[in-house]
This record gives sequence, structure tokens and C-alpha cells, in this order.
Amino acid sequence: MPVGQLGQKFSILIKMSYIFYPDLYFTTASIFRKQHLLKSKRAKKIIIEALEYLSEKKRVVIFGFVIMTNHIHLIWQMEEGETLQKVQHSLLSYSSKPLKELMLASDFLDPGNFLSSRNDRTYQIWKTRPLSIAVTHDKTIAQKLNYIHMNPVAAKIVVDPDYYEYSSSRSYAKGQTEFSFLSLWVHRQI
Repeated sequence: MPVGQLGQKFSILIKMSYIFYPDLYFTTASIFRKQHLLKSKRAKKIIIEALEYLSEKKRVVIFGFVIMTNHIHLIWQMEEGETLQKVQHSLLSYSSKPLKELMLASDFLDPGNFLSSRNDRTYQIWKTRPLSIAVTHDKTIAQKLNYIHMNPVAAKIVVDPDYYEYSSSRSYAKGQTEFSFLSLWVHRQI
């Protein structure tokens, strides 16, 4: 699909009526000091495994994602009994140890760029306090999905968002998910 058509694909969703979505968030989690730790396929696999784990444990429903070289974006809804803070902490904790091991074994990353000033750790993998914004309406969900899916295009990694392997874009284009943890968001009728 040509790049310009992505906006058309989501513009239909944007015109729909409003329904309130509780505990649904757009989250950006960034690697400490903007280091490109998520550049390798192995690093991206670590993130995917963490998302699979959270989904399998019924802690979260994930509607959209992209894994970039130094950050991730998610649209996710907390399951009943879960809080954003607890689930975010689990995602970052679950992925930190294998990412730290990958960083220490890397030929292209300097461990000095990950040194923490905190007393409870030597290295800091994720920037503290990921940015999370409540997403409560269809229009905002569609806008955030579009933003997530266009991230690899804006970064000049691909020319078409559906070509990027580490994103939900291709799943939405096909109308079926390629990831066990991904649930495709569908506008709910009032």
C-alpha cells in the first residue's frame, strides 16, 4: 500500500462516534540516554517475548505497537485488577535483564552510556517514567495507531509502514494479527 493510503485507511475510523475506553493507554518507553539498544533482531525479540508474556498472563490487551531502535510505542488496555504502573513495571523489568546482557555483549554499544547514578543498580536500560496518555475515544485511538504505524516511515527505515516487521501495521492492513499478543482494535458501535 502506498504511504499516502495509510491516512485514508484510518480516516474512516476517525469520523466515527465516541465511545469511552477505560484503562486504555498510549505509552512510549525509551531506552536510557536514547541509545539504540533495540536495533538488533534479538533485542526486538526480547520485547515481543515480554509482550507475549503479559498477554498470556491476561494482564493486558495490546491493540497496537512498534519497536524502534531506541523506544517502543504501545496502545494497550489494562485487564481488570491491573494498573498501568504495575504492568509497565513488569514490561520494563521483564525485558531489562536480557537487554542488559545483550548490551554488555554488544560490539557497537558502550556500556558506559548505560551507567546509572542510582545506588540500586550499575546499569540503567530504560529511561525512568515512560510517557503514558489515557486514550478514551475512537478518534484518538485511530490517530495514535496511525502515529505508531508511521514511525518507521518517519525514521526512514521503510517507505511503507506495512513493510516494517516489528509493528502492528501489517496486521491491520491484512485484517488479521501476525502476533499472538496483538488484538486488532475494532470500532465498537453504540
